[in-house]
Amino acid sequence: MKRFTAYTTAVLAAAAMLTGTVAPAHADTDSYFDALSSRGVEVTPQSMPPLRFTGVAMCNEMSNGGRQPDDVAARWYYPNTTRQNLLDIARAAQSELCPSSRRS
Repeated sequence: MKRFTAYTTAVLAAAAMLTGTVAPAHADTDSYFDALSSRGVEVTPQSMPPLRFTGVAMCNEMSNGGRQPDDVAARWYYPNTTRQNLLDIARAAQSELCPSSRRS
């Protein structure tokens, strides 16, 4: 039991640290999740952390790599999603998490 608790605590601590290090440039994650839901992406309490991480990582590619959502979506894999889902995630991320990554 002690080993399980120590392991669980370590995993949760690592996850908390990781989540804390991927704060988006535009901190409105509620609107990001709303945008995903409106595009048909299933947002649940369990899917929120990985969706947030994915959105922030996609933002980093768009901001630092100069890529657009279509290019980013083509390079990503996310479990149980279609190419259209990935494109929707990338577009919602750009719109809500990193609007400064849009080209003029």
